[in-house]
Amino acid sequence: MRYERKYRIEHLKWWQVEQLIKLHPAGLYRLYPDRSIHNIYFDTLGLTTFNENVIGIADRKKFRVRWYGDNVYNIQNPKLEIKIKTNQLGVKESFSIPAFSLQEIDQATQSIQNLKQVQTSLEPKLLNSYTRSYYSSPDQKFRLTIDRDMKYQHPNNFINYHAHDNDTILEVKYDREYDDVSEYIFQHLPFRQTKNSKYVKGLFALHSSH
Repeated sequence: MRYERKYRIEHLKWWQVEQLIKLHPAGLYRLYPDRSIHNIYFDTLGLTTFNENVIGIADRKKFRVRWYGDNVYNIQNPKLEIKIKTNQLGVKESFSIPAFSLQEIDQATQSIQNLKQVQTSLEPKLLNSYTRSYYSSPDQKFRLTIDRDMKYQHPNNFINYHAHDNDTILEVKYDREYDDVSEYIFQHLPFRQTKNSKYVKGLFALHSSH
């Protein structure tokens, strides 16, 4: 299990956040080239995942299909990710599903329901896209990601409804065993840790945009 410490940064541009990361005394370096990430979040009819996050249930799950690249609508190499959270610790399980297009979202939903690890009835609720930069500590114990250009759409009506989020999201991710040496990373980050869920933020953004 690992920690994911999050910062929602409203007062700086993403490239300003990146400059601060590059100046960190731990010697953080770029791990991969930037890439586009897309998620479709799934939830129950009664929005169980959404509600559990909002009220702060300690033990909860989140279901999303994730893929990478420039093609938002014709989805290649998608994976269902089940994120299991216990307080601030989390673990992620990943399962390949067949390629599909957004017009075939019902087929993808059925593929998910056929997995034995999915023991609840799910529906697609949100399509989310953004750009991510990756940084790592030299010993690779700590990974930092910078997300920006957040876009939200409804996966069943992706032509008409969309919303944007101009904030920058910084995440620090590390295994539980390194928590006792994490302070050196955090003490040089001039930001306040926040709670941030792209799924929750996206549903609120879509609701307020129409």
